[in-house]
Amino acid sequence: MAYCHERGKKLYVTLNNLQTAEELEEIDDYLRFLSEIRPDAVILQDLGLLRRIRELGLKLDIHVSTMLNTHNAPTLALLARHGVTRVVLSKDIALKDVHRLRTETAATGIELEYFVHGDTCIAHHGSCAQSGVVLGASSNKGRCYKSCRWDYELVDGATGKRVASFNDGPYVLAHNDLCLLSHIPEVVRAGIATLKIEGRMRPAEYVAPIVAVYRRAVDRYAEDPSGYLFNIEDLRSTVEDRVRDLTTGSAFHQVRLESVGSSGEREPKIFSKPVKEKRLDFDDILTGSFERCFTVETILRNPSSPRFSVHVGDMASALAAMTAGADAIFIGGTVSLARAIPWSLEQIKRCIAEGRRRGVKVFVATPSYLLWRELEECREMVRALADSPPDGWLLPDMGAISLMREEGRGALIGDFSLNVMNRSAAEFLAGEGLELVALSPELSFRQATEAAHGSSVKTEVLVHGAVAGMRLDHCLIAALAGNRTSDDVCPAPCRGRGYGLRDGAGEVHSIEPDQYCRNTLLIGADLCVLPFVRSFAAAGFASLRYEAQYDPPEHVGKVVDLYRRAIDDPSFALDRDGWESLCASAPRPLNL
Repeated sequence: MAYCHERGKKLYVTLNNLQTAEELEEIDDYLRFLSEIRPDAVILQDLGLLRRIRELGLKLDIHVSTMLNTHNAPTLALLARHGVTRVVLSKDIALKDVHRLRTETAATGIELEYFVHGDTCIAHHGSCAQSGVVLGASSNKGRCYKSCRWDYELVDGATGKRVASFNDGPYVLAHNDLCLLSHIPEVVRAGIATLKIEGRMRPAEYVAPIVAVYRRAVDRYAEDPSGYLFNIEDLRSTVEDRVRDLTTGSAFHQVRLESVGSSGEREPKIFSKPVKEKRLDFDDILTGSFERCFTVETILRNPSSPRFSVHVGDMASALAAMTAGADAIFIGGTVSLARAIPWSLEQIKRCIAEGRRRGVKVFVATPSYLLWRELEECREMVRALADSPPDGWLLPDMGAISLMREEGRGALIGDFSLNVMNRSAAEFLAGEGLELVALSPELSFRQATEAAHGSSVKTEVLVHGAVAGMRLDHCLIAALAGNRTSDDVCPAPCRGRGYGLRDGAGEVHSIEPDQYCRNTLLIGADLCVLPFVRSFAAAGFASLRYEAQYDPPEHVGKVVDLYRRAIDDPSFALDRDGWESLCASAPRPLNL
């Protein structure tokens, strides 16, 4: 730090990993050390860490990492209120949306930082669980094994047969490197305070020339905007010295086929290989192979029975879940166009009324990614439901939390995308009005119980259903099957037909396209803890969740009935016939 300050440079310390409860307990001394040496700022992702710094009364300037996936004005305003001075925006935001954010949040004084060059993930930051869940190396903890760089082929979701596609190779998720060197005026005029160059895991001899050409470009534009032209020699040298091919990413348009290095020719290193996911079979249940994974000291002796909640994708599934014994239903929000159509206001009102008649709570989800369009639609929906409000709202990010605190009625529930891994993060969100917080699916059973134990905040865990491996800001189906993006006139190949990506190990990852032309890529196997759900019921979680929005109604009813019986009846034992029937109706294999 002294070396930097002697040369008039600023130094920021990255703490942008999510912390488990155990890790958070060990970090106080390090935070105090940082407060003593006073770096120019620390960069955080974990809301629990933000809360901990304030609790300790430390004098640290706080920036928020791109891993928090910030993309709307209400989130920026909330962070500013908690003392954050700068936010590194999501890499998926177009420059026109950055300019809008700058205008809407100017009064807060918060600064915006934006990536202009380097390695770029194809998934929303903070929303990629593929490496963490399948390989045990979480991107939210800085250990990503880059499953986006695996080889894949597009397949029919029903038959598994290969589908002809426009890509020129199998690396269809391997995003090229970002380069905005020829667009410095647009970057500056968007209101960005700091340009960020990705340089980690890059040698100094590669990073230094890139920093130099951007420094020259920014200075030249500041000196004479009207006479500015980018230096063609600087651009040529940058292109010649590139690792991967270069793209402008999402700065001006949706990710296109040419934004991805699908041939793999310039991919510098493949960090991992696809693996076949372990299947849970009945012999595992009989032999108790996994019992030790679900035994921890924090299990309560006399727990109250947890609520069983179900997130559904259509009205038929909502009714099936209610009939089978669900305590709460989540509806609305983002839906898969391969399986359903967006919830209409009439359907939402009908479901709320049906829930009240049956004594089942009904919560409405907001879309999983909220730019200005989605925020406006949420405001309109709240007003339209004023006479028949739901029991509450399922919220994916802090912008949605801010919006519903101001305009919504009912309980506020934090969804899995908030990436809560510790009690401090849950209590931060409780301070923002949440009464229930879903814990990250990347946590083990032991880690989840540690996060929930002793907390004043009610917590929820995922026990069954689809797990989102990656969330993408563009449509893979349109790109691969139609050579289109949502910016084009798209023939909508996603409607009514299922697609998947099959990796090199043979696992099929279902592609779920939504009404906003974004995609969710599922992990190959669904989570199923049915044989061990009594341990979850005894661990003190307030709610157990079944993610059923990609499941058919008849399967939803079967799953809810089995979990209802297992939770309520201590003597319940799943026999082989029951297990095989469950597996036969499941749309995807089952796993832990």
